[in-house]
Formats: sequence, structure tokens, C-alpha cells
Amino acid sequence: MGFNRNQTLITDAQGIPTPTNVIAVKNLNRSFMTFPSIFGLDLFGNTIEGVVNEYNRRKAEIDALPIDTITKNEMQQEALSESFFQQLRAFKFIGGEAGKFLPSLNWTFRWDGIEKWSLIKNYVKRVSIEHNYQSSYQESIQITDLGSFIQNQTVQYGFQPLIGVNTSFDEKKLGGALTATVRFSTQKSFMVNTTSRSVIAAQSTNDFTTQLTYTLRGFDFPILGIKLKNDVEFSFLGTYKSNKNTTYDVLNPTSYAGGNTNNGWTLNGNTQIILEPRARYSLSNIVSAAFFIRYEGTFTEGAAQPGYHSTQVGLDIRIAISGGR
Repeated sequence: MGFNRNQTLITDAQGIPTPTNVIAVKNLNRSFMTFPSIFGLDLFGNTIEGVVNEYNRRKAEIDALPIDTITKNEMQQEALSESFFQQLRAFKFIGGEAGKFLPSLNWTFRWDGIEKWSLIKNYVKRVSIEHNYQSSYQESIQITDLGSFIQNQTVQYGFQPLIGVNTSFDEKKLGGALTATVRFSTQKSFMVNTTSRSVIAAQSTNDFTTQLTYTLRGFDFPILGIKLKNDVEFSFLGTYKSNKNTTYDVLNPTSYAGGNTNNGWTLNGNTQIILEPRARYSLSNIVSAAFFIRYEGTFTEGAAQPGYHSTQVGLDIRIAISGGR
């Protein structure tokens, strides 16, 4: 937690100070737990649709109260703030101030020794699997002479990675060293500015990366009766990454649909694709050659700037010659 307060003191003739122009900001940053829809299932009911439904239920109750417009607006701001926090939480059984400040569980798992499994132990030298979940809740409260109100709230969660697999294969079985890495990560954030009382902004990122490398070192290749040592390396890099910025209007149900289509209105987004196969060959440290093809494309959505794609092809040959008298 953080707290910052600025004020002006006016002292009267008796030396009694009176604070005025009070501006204070209180910040809260804590771990959080929320989960996305998985194959259309909301195990904990913590969705934007739940936030919107709860807010509109409370808003109808506030609108029915015989109170002035200013008080009604303040109560609606508070209702949106509380609905945002409560409905995005995975576990809601701890309420009140304790539920607001107690940290939540985040985790990291790593499994080693999978290569000892009987089905793969004859071909795989080493396998490890990673899984990581991190989530946070941030809140900013402004306090003035007129009272306090929440300026903005942010919920961010991500699996980085959701699953990551690192594998190295037995060199004797394949005649060379083969390593493979596969990672899939996903991250999403929601932000609400309670002064607007209607818009929730969201940003989502999905990233899939795979990398393969095969290396064959020290094999003989005779030329003119001379046995020369050779090295060959083949590699492949593939990346798929999508980014999207969306908004939800809590007063307009057409901006959300629930379930797998609960994506809001798209403001802008892009998808990046990179494919790069590469080959490298060296001959007894005298001749080396490298060849690669790289395709890179960016495809935009809901943006004025169009996407682009490019293809690069490269060949690099190096020859070392030395001698003397």
C-alpha cells in the first residue's frame, strides 16, 4: 500500500491550523486470482458479464432511491467499483475489508525427470515442463476536501507460460543433437475508470513459440583423400502472437455476449507471425556457409494503419585462407 497527502494549512489569529486544499492518493497493489473461460465453462463465474449484471442490478436499486443526482452518481461509482472487484475474483467467500486486502495464491510449477517414463526413455535425453500463473489487482483512490473516490482499478492475470516444454533427444538414436522448445503464454487485463461509470477497457495477448535445433558435429567428409571434419546445424523458429484492445460498455449489452464470445468491442489489434528456417554448414573451420529464409507478417484489426508482411532470404559464405613462406 502507498499513501501520499498534500494539503495547505491556514492558521487563524489563535494559532489554530485548518487544513484546506487536501489532495491525497492511496494506492493498493496485491496479488489476485481470476480465471478465464475454459472451453465455454466459467468455473468461478468471474467474467465481465458477471460484473455488468451485478452493476446493473445495483444501479436499478440506486435509481429507485429518492435521493439527489450527485449522491446517486457517487453511489453508482461505488457500485461499479465493488462489482468490478467482487465479480472478477475467483473465490468470493472472504468478504469485507479482509477480502480486499488479503493476498491471493499465485504459483509456478516445474516438472523434471519426465524422460524416465518408459514410453520415451529410449529416445529422449531430458524433458521438463513449466507452468506459471501470476495475477494482480491495483487500485487508486483519491481523497479531497469533498470526500474520497476510486479513480481506477486494474485486474491483470497471465499464464507465462500456460505450458512450456523443453526437450533434448538422445544423440545416439538420431545421429546428432536435437533440442525442441514449445511455449504458449496468455495474458489479459481489465481496467475500469469509475469516473466514466460505463466503460471497461481490456487488453489480451496470446503468444505461441516453437524452436527446433538439430546439430551434427565432427562427421568425416573425404575430399581428395583428405578426411575433413564437418559440422551441420538446422534450426527452425516459429512465432504466433496476437494483441487485442477491446472495450465493454456496461450500459450496452451488445458489447458483451458471455461465454467464448465475451470479447467486447474491438478498438484495435494485430497478429504477428514469424517463420524462420535456417541452415549452417562448416568445413574444418575453413569454409562456413549459412542460409536462411525469414517470413514476418503483421495483420491488423480495427486499426487505420494496414498490416504488412515481408520475406527475407540470405546466404552467407566465408572462406579462411592462410599461408606463408
